[in-house]
Amino acid sequence: MRKAQPTVKKRSPLYVGSKLYGVRIPPPLQATLDAWIERQPDPKPTVPDALRRLAYKALACEAAPGAT
Repeated sequence: MRKAQPTVKKRSPLYVGSKLYGVRIPPPLQATLDAWIERQPDPKPTVPDALRRLAYKALACEAAPGAT
């Protein structure tokens, strides 16, 4: 009798080839992040999604012409 093959979950394109970073966030920054998430329109982003959005915004500002 053959054993059932485990099903392999397909990954979203967002995760393919990406790198995992483990980050500790101190309570004051957690509160600020939670407040930012609450101000976002529905559906509210998850914490990892919020961190990605904020990183994109910060890097876009840094790359903008005339940015210091």
